Amino acid sequence: MELIMQEGKFVNRDEVARTDTPGSTATWHPVPHIDVIEAVTEVVRTHDWSIEGEKFGLASEGQKMFGVMEISRSSSPEWHRCIGIRNSHDKRSTERRIPTTHSAT
Repeated sequence: MELIMQEGKFVNRDEVARTDTPGSTATWHPVPHIDVIEAVTEVVRTHDWSIEGEKFGLASEGQKMFGVMEISRSSSPEWHRCIGIRNSHDKRSTERRIPTTHSAT
């Protein structure tokens, strides 16, 4: 499982949780990065899957978060299911969850 970033740094879940979230405005309500991660984690658990591995990255001084979770739900020993996650506090890109797979070899 890989997470490739052009800028920023790789972090763990605790470091993501310590990232500041800007205050809301009348028309914009940023979602804390850790809330996005926890929401995805809850969906994984609701389906009785488990997270086998996870990687996170922060860029733009913590304004952008990227992540990937490898989950246990797979019908093949040759590949694993992964969920890609992104969130932004800079008003350029919004929260996204992207299902994907990767080779187990």
